[in-house]
Amino acid sequence: MNNRNPKRLDAIRALPCCQCGASPRSQAAHSNFGIHGKGKALKADDKYTIPLCHSCHGDLDQNLSQQTRRQQLDWFIEKLESTNETLKRLEDAAIQNYPESF
Repeated sequence: MNNRNPKRLDAIRALPCCQCGASPRSQAAHSNFGIHGKGKALKADDKYTIPLCHSCHGDLDQNLSQQTRRQQLDWFIEKLESTNETLKRLEDAAIQNYPESF
């Protein structure tokens, strides 16, 4: 079963495109790989999403870069790791800036 995480999707959409740098609002682009839960008529788990603008999202889904499947997977994993690091930094900053309540 693929997990849905609306909070993560909202955070992804608030980031710039991780491919071209276009300003938010990005699209939450799901992995196109079975190892991430993708299947016929099934989106991958939401934890396998990266921020892409409309154009770059279309390029990814249609493989307009003409990459091999291995190259596509390596590219996606690199972008996913970078995205997760960014989300973690933002979350840590928000926690540090949140006033403690007594």
